Amino acid sequence: MSFLQLAYLLEHNIQQAVIYYRFTALITGGGKTMAKVKWGIMSTASIVRKKFIPAVERAENASLFALASRSSEKAERFIREHSLAGCERTYGSYEELLQDDEIEAVYIPLPNNLHYEWSKKALKASKHVLCEKPLVMTAAEGEELFALAEECDLFLLEGFMYRFRPLTERVIELSWMELGELQLIRGSFCYQSGRPKEDIRFRSEVGGGALRDVGCYLVDFLGNLMTTRPKIVYNDTLPADRGDVDGQGSSLLIYEPRADRAGGCPGRKIQVNLNYSITIPGSKGIEIVGTEGKLIAPEFFEWKTRGRRYIHLDKQKEVNEITLPAVDQFKNEVEYFSRTVSSWPAGREDALKTNRITVNNLAVIDALTESGDKGEPVIVK
Repeated sequence: MSFLQLAYLLEHNIQQAVIYYRFTALITGGGKTMAKVKWGIMSTASIVRKKFIPAVERAENASLFALASRSSEKAERFIREHSLAGCERTYGSYEELLQDDEIEAVYIPLPNNLHYEWSKKALKASKHVLCEKPLVMTAAEGEELFALAEECDLFLLEGFMYRFRPLTERVIELSWMELGELQLIRGSFCYQSGRPKEDIRFRSEVGGGALRDVGCYLVDFLGNLMTTRPKIVYNDTLPADRGDVDGQGSSLLIYEPRADRAGGCPGRKIQVNLNYSITIPGSKGIEIVGTEGKLIAPEFFEWKTRGRRYIHLDKQKEVNEITLPAVDQFKNEVEYFSRTVSSWPAGREDALKTNRITVNNLAVIDALTESGDKGEPVIVK
């Protein structure tokens, strides 16, 4: 059973403490002692320093074994400056790291346009791959990589750490079990970046832009909620105030729900409105409306690791506030991936289901990009 399936299997009246216990057991292996997977990291990007290495250090079943940069001096300096004495090996190129037979899994946080190339090389080098979002630049590239992973009998996962928390599972569960037939979804992920125009987020040649930086989170959530592709999308974008990318966008997506899903009604359409930006401040919430009520998670895309998270469930004028703990999402992601690697191929079937959702999401991003370029609606292929 994967973390994506958990929400559909939980009973809707189960106590929140039990939900959290089950979720934590699923992600961490129920507190069992686990062998440590040897990780190799390809890059010294800020996400490596701020998020991923601390997550590996906190994880019970993972160890930072090797790190590669574009020069051995840079890799060694990074290890010294951040007191990573536990890292056993450094490499002056990504190719050298992939040739290390002791490395079991690699983390790829390179610029978006390099994800396809290095994920492919890592798979061919017999490494399990966790690649930062977006996995690749097109759905066709995604299909090719997943086919290669299956051929090589390896685990390939797109790095969306927000999936690994009770809040995400609870929102999906409540949406299908409490709201009746879904009618309208609104999502927003906006922030105002202070990074210069030289930053990869503001450069089109490396796959930057608001859609691939934050809009992809909205698309991924929809993919996990709906488990299918929308029929048609329309995306209107505005250029960033620096660089040559989209700085913000507003999208309309039309879904036709599957008849075999709870709340699915043939012929009824679900409208989805999305707003995303890297140049203006804004909300980071989700609102889902159905025939029997509505749900609001006002800080859904806030990456808090402490405190409480809130869901407001409004049914027949009765408002319930559901509270859940904030969790260490990156640690949960590392432990889930490492546990899957350690038990491979036991998790292959769950991986294939996740792969299909990821390819669906990449197809949606393809369509949104095309719509933004053309200024007209696009049918999702």
